[in-house]
Amino acid sequence: MAYTTVYKDIIFVEGDNPKAVRKTKINANLTGIGAQMKNLNNVKDNLIFSAKLHKCNCILDFKYGQKTALFSFDNVKFYGSGVCAVLPDDEYDRIIKEKSK
Repeated sequence: MAYTTVYKDIIFVEGDNPKAVRKTKINANLTGIGAQMKNLNNVKDNLIFSAKLHKCNCILDFKYGQKTALFSFDNVKFYGSGVCAVLPDDEYDRIIKEKSK
């Protein structure tokens, strides 16, 4: 199974969960002044906002990282992407219980 984490009650899957129903692709790009002070949780917060707008409880195909920009005042940019999706309640509850151990 793909690497799975839980953050703020949203399940992040670095891959697929066949029980999930995919909705839409989402992206986060944290740039601008102070971007170098951001971290993975800031990326996840941004993606969670989008997922909740689509009434989703998980993000599949989660990818994240940072890039350097040559022509920028702050030369580090954090990014993340995925597909927001809905897991059935029983699968969602199982994962939450497993990850809370």
